[in-house]
Amino acid sequence: MSLDIRAAQTLTDMHKAGEERLHDAIVLFVRALALEVAAAAAAGKPLAGTRLADGRHAVDVYGEPVLLYFLPDSDAGVLRVTDLIWLAV
Repeated sequence: MSLDIRAAQTLTDMHKAGEERLHDAIVLFVRALALEVAAAAAAGKPLAGTRLADGRHAVDVYGEPVLLYFLPDSDAGVLRVTDLIWLAV
């Protein structure tokens, strides 16, 4: 799993804003998502989320104000989180 700089900055912003619970929940979610995507890819099944025209997948983090976009890199065996959108109110 890897985070692009924008996604990593959003996680940092959550922590700085005092949203440690949300930060930790998103880290665990992305970890679980990486495991799920790897298993689905190995089994030849569709990946989680909605596949977009550019090859990324969009996933709504259920129960949290967060949407993330990821790009599977099967050659490197990595799930790359390209964007992490936090709807802070």
